Amino acid sequence: MTEFSNNIVKDLLTEISLIAPMISACRKNGMKWQEIAAYLHRRLFASEEYCLEKPIWTSPEGLPLYNRREIILYRELVMFDEYATALWRHDFEKEKSPLVFDIGANVGLFSTLCHRLNSTARLKCFELVGECKPIIEHRLSKSGATDFEIISGAVGDNDGGSITIHYDFPYSMGNSVSRAAGRFQETVPCISLDGWWNRQSGNQTIHPFLIKIDVEGAEQNVMTGGAHCIGSANYVLIELHDSADRRLIANLTRTHDLISDKKKFESMWVCVFRKR
Repeated sequence: MTEFSNNIVKDLLTEISLIAPMISACRKNGMKWQEIAAYLHRRLFASEEYCLEKPIWTSPEGLPLYNRREIILYRELVMFDEYATALWRHDFEKEKSPLVFDIGANVGLFSTLCHRLNSTARLKCFELVGECKPIIEHRLSKSGATDFEIISGAVGDNDGGSITIHYDFPYSMGNSVSRAAGRFQETVPCISLDGWWNRQSGNQTIHPFLIKIDVEGAEQNVMTGGAHCIGSANYVLIELHDSADRRLIANLTRTHDLISDKKKFESMWVCVFRKR
């Protein structure tokens, strides 16, 4: 049984509320009505399973998408442009070998988009669920990326040891260390961003250009364990999942300007910061 079957009412209500802005975004992207219909059908009824040799849909930009969840990711990252790409794209494109930390990489779509913007980008993909790793590898390799690394583990305030995570679907955007139960479980290493970066050789004079943080409620832990890296980044993109975590904005504004603060849902925001 798919997640769509389990949550059909919630999914349908969400999709109904998004029909108008989604169609508007499709038209803005130059999609014809027949293409929009195909997109919507795949969004609702395509399989959760992956077949990496057979995409279920290819976007107008030529991005192959391999299951229903990737349709959702594409909608958020490209059609709705939730990370306000226009605000950092120019600087990113002209930077030589910009270093990207994709924290909560999921299936690697954001990292792939970064590579398309700048083919010299160096990509560090941090992902909680091990089953995502071969998908990220496949996607980035197919896109022509060669300078990338996939780090499996739970990024937070602890550096060392391990934690058991629980999840229902390996590629769900809702996977988080905070889940108490699920159909599957996996024991993964604990990583602090600063601790991991300090262990890499020759990094004393290097800082990340772009950090994306999408960790489903663990933002505070990631920022505590990565204060130095995050504070040194040119741009920080972060999705906040609770109104209480709005205090994290105050921490970042000591070193960065908040240049975009977009409300996604009732208690969810996507914020973009630029270093002063």
